[in-house]
Amino acid sequence: MKCDSVQMNIASYADRSLHPINMEEIKAHLEECEACRAWYQDVLELERIWNDPALPALEEDLTPAVMAMINRRPSPYRPHNRFNPLLKMALASACALLVFIYNGAEFFDAAVSHIGMINEQFAQSISAMLHSVSGNS
Repeated sequence: MKCDSVQMNIASYADRSLHPINMEEIKAHLEECEACRAWYQDVLELERIWNDPALPALEEDLTPAVMAMINRRPSPYRPHNRFNPLLKMALASACALLVFIYNGAEFFDAAVSHIGMINEQFAQSISAMLHSVSGNS
C-alpha cells in the first residue's frame, strides 16, 4: 500500500471504520513506514485534543464581538466611486470613435471589398446552379 492512500485513510483507520482487509493493509504499512507511523500518531493526538473534555468552555457568545470587529474594518468596496458607469461607457465609446476615425476608412474599405468578393462568389454559384437546373449552359 502506498503512503498517499494510507495517509488519506488514516482517520478512518483510527476510527476503525474501514473494511477489515483495508485495516490489515494499513496496519502492515504502519509497521514498515516511519513517516506514516508519525502521521498516525499526529492524527491520534489531534483526535485526543479534540475530544478532551478538559478544554475550557467558552462562557460568552463570541458572535457580537466578532461582528463588532468586522464592522470596524474598512470596507473593501468604495461607496463613492469616482467614475459613473455611464461616464466609463461614454469614454470607451469616444475612444473607439477616435480609433475608427483615424483607422476606420482603411478598415471599412477592406471590409467592403471582402464583402463584395463574397457576394460576387455567391452570385456566381447561384447562377451556375440555376443554369445547371434549367439545362442552359
